[in-house]
Amino acid sequence: MNREPATRRFQLGLMAVVAIMLVLLGLLLSYVQRQIDYSEKAAELQADSVTALTFQFEREFLRLRRMIAVAHASPRTVNWDDVRLRFDIFVSRRNLLREGLAADRLAGSEEYQRLMPQVDNVVTNLDAVLSHPMVSLDNIKRQLDILDEMGPDVQALSFVSNAIVVQQTRGLVDTLRSHGRLTVWLVLVQGALLMVAAAAVAWRHHQQLQQQHVLEELNRQLEAARALADQANADKSSFLANMSHELRTPFNGLLGMLDLLRETRLSLEQKDYLATAAESARHLLSLLNDILDMSAIEAGRMRIEPEFTRIGTLLSDAVALMGEHARTKGLTLVLRLEGEPEGRVFVDPTRLRQIVFNLLSNAIKFTEVGQIGLTLKTRPLNSSESISLHPPEPVESTCLVEIEVSDTGVGMSPAAVARLFERFYQADSTRRRRAGGSGLGLNISRTLARLMGGELGVTSQERVGTVFTLTLPLVMESAQAAASSAAPLLPQADFDPRHLRVLVADDNPINRKLAKTLLEKMGHEVELVTNGLEAFESAIRGPFDLILMDMHMPEMDGLESTKAIRDSGSASATIPILALTANAMDDVHQEARAAGVNDLLVKPVRIDQLARAIALHVPPVEGQKAATAMP
Repeated sequence: MNREPATRRFQLGLMAVVAIMLVLLGLLLSYVQRQIDYSEKAAELQADSVTALTFQFEREFLRLRRMIAVAHASPRTVNWDDVRLRFDIFVSRRNLLREGLAADRLAGSEEYQRLMPQVDNVVTNLDAVLSHPMVSLDNIKRQLDILDEMGPDVQALSFVSNAIVVQQTRGLVDTLRSHGRLTVWLVLVQGALLMVAAAAVAWRHHQQLQQQHVLEELNRQLEAARALADQANADKSSFLANMSHELRTPFNGLLGMLDLLRETRLSLEQKDYLATAAESARHLLSLLNDILDMSAIEAGRMRIEPEFTRIGTLLSDAVALMGEHARTKGLTLVLRLEGEPEGRVFVDPTRLRQIVFNLLSNAIKFTEVGQIGLTLKTRPLNSSESISLHPPEPVESTCLVEIEVSDTGVGMSPAAVARLFERFYQADSTRRRRAGGSGLGLNISRTLARLMGGELGVTSQERVGTVFTLTLPLVMESAQAAASSAAPLLPQADFDPRHLRVLVADDNPINRKLAKTLLEKMGHEVELVTNGLEAFESAIRGPFDLILMDMHMPEMDGLESTKAIRDSGSASATIPILALTANAMDDVHQEARAAGVNDLLVKPVRIDQLARAIALHVPPVEGQKAATAMP
């Protein structure tokens, strides 16, 4: 009696299971059929997509050809930015045909194989033509002719693509239907495997979650490490700025006092000792400058400040300064101006001078006998050469300046030349240690050359010599501006000696003593203060002809004091202010200019630098002494 109800329940349960399985099977079969329908529709959509791509490509080709024709016919009225935009759109359509579904569908056709290399060639040529600042009409005409020749092939590709896509789509649909029927027979097996797959997916999901947690933890660690690195870079910049100040400040006193000592009565032995000490101090300063420049380059803080400059004069000054160094080694330093620009060129004179001095210094170091050559050449720019440094006003001409530094030294092997511009690399470590140097100068010089849009190269032969070549594509000053700049503003004769009243603000007693001594030797009257607040108060009381302002001072720093003087509204607001700083970073220069400083001198300051700055910013009045002249 108990068996029948149990059997009944089993049968009902079995029927329920069977019914559920049938329902599930029906639902699955319906789903499979829908998938087949969807696949067929997807194939049709893919066909439409390929057809649309070829149509869009043909349309953009015609638009680009029309715009190129307009640009050739009316170059003065065309907007070249619109031309470049149309070219970029055409390139994007080309790229779509080069990849993905369109490439798979069309790759087998002769039209596609014949057309795409032509398209790639046109893209390459047009990109070169349109990227040049001065678009050549001849190049535009050639590209227009090529586009005209391509027109029939582009149209043929559109026709062929339609036929190919239709044929391939039909085959794909038939294949999908066949696979669909096979899928129906595999449904039962798939149903049995579904649970296994679900378990595998669940296990995989669990593993992925664990991996995600690990990756998130690693990401947090990386973010923390990056924050520490950013802070370390900021700390490094701050450290370098502080070290620049802390090292350059005593250097200023050291070199300045050595220069003053050289002007006193000394025995030959004392002069020799003094020269050795001065050379050692300048060598240390050179190493410091290399380290600071490299740090500025790494931090992206190295800036180029171009101005119109006479390169011939700059090179002559370099030869005059380095000539004595060469003569002490028994070498001859020769300057050859084979093609000096007619006027001034737009370049950063400070950085150009730095490159030239570094190349001359290296040549002298590694040459024992013979001569050093410094050669200037100039030629017109090629069509492939472009200008990086542009003045604010229009110019008339451009040129390529080539500066060669050659020597008759030991030369280098090809392996050494290949690594010469690497940071810290030394071609001959033994000779380098004997000559001195940081191994940074050439790397810095090439970086500066490239920042100015040029290049620094080298050729060398062992036991013959080395030639460094600096090339700079530059803008030349207009003839009218060059003529005006060539003429002196005032005749240089009949200037009376000037006795200026100068205010010196510096918290360092040695630097105050040095500045006072230098200025008094130049014939000026000096008043000393120890901080920016005293400088402001003294400037207001005046009168002064010039203020030498240290940047780092207590109470009120140099920038704050300068701003206060400029904003005072008094007669002292226009006094020329020369800032003195031991921080060589470029952002300090910008801050000083923004505060109202007329010029900024980086310590250590030589007497000739100070004299030139005073002459520049406190110009003499012809036939008249300063109003504050001493009796």
